[in-house]
Amino acid sequence: MPKPQYIKIDGNFRKFLIKHTVLASAITFLLGFQIRSLISELIDTIINPLFSVDLNNDGEPDLKQIRKFTANIFGIKYPVGKLFLELIKTTVTIFVIYLSVVFITRYTDLM
Repeated sequence: MPKPQYIKIDGNFRKFLIKHTVLASAITFLLGFQIRSLISELIDTIINPLFSVDLNNDGEPDLKQIRKFTANIFGIKYPVGKLFLELIKTTVTIFVIYLSVVFITRYTDLM
């Protein structure tokens, strides 16, 4: 029975792979952080003014009152208003990412 042949990877090639993998991971992390900051600013610019609208003229922004909303279940108060606001922000973030990907794939040669 013949002995199986294995491909040997020399030390330089292994170092090359590790070096460029770490470099690519670092670049990806930095780009992801920057894109997250950009989307956060877009949400703060587009969505937060909506939270400052006072439709009933009581002096308090109507949508910011959602943050104070709590549900009382079996005598335990759950701050579900905060969860609801985060769901809104997350949905808007996903939508902005979706629109960005659609724009990039349709109108550029990058993908």
